[in-house]
Amino acid sequence: MIGTDNGTLKSMATSTTKVTDNSSAYLSSLEKAIGSAMSRVALDVLAESQQSLQSMVYDLPENPRRPRTGNLMASLTKRSGKTWAEVEATASYAMYVHDGNQYMSPRPFLTEGGKRALRKSSRRVREALSKAGLI
Repeated sequence: MIGTDNGTLKSMATSTTKVTDNSSAYLSSLEKAIGSAMSRVALDVLAESQQSLQSMVYDLPENPRRPRTGNLMASLTKRSGKTWAEVEATASYAMYVHDGNQYMSPRPFLTEGGKRALRKSSRRVREALSKAGLI
């Protein structure tokens, strides 16, 4: 053995293991904090989108050719994973209401809900990271 002894190698291996364990714990905490923040932001987007949909569609005078069933509002859902979240409207006609078509103007309830919710999101992300002890 040139220039090393068994004790030095053992010490280096132990230190490396501790750093790896700490990195793994940090990454796990970070992943949980991001997932928590994303889920909270998605809930904000969902709530704001529901409010936008209410004001853009349901608060307007009813068109007898397009009766209101509440299906579009009920189709707004939030899904999330470890580090992602999404809000979607699953009604078959949601895209036409949101983006408009040749017969009606757009009513971008998801876009507007997302914009309003994003104003709150930086605070939510900071809170989640702080709660996890990462900042």
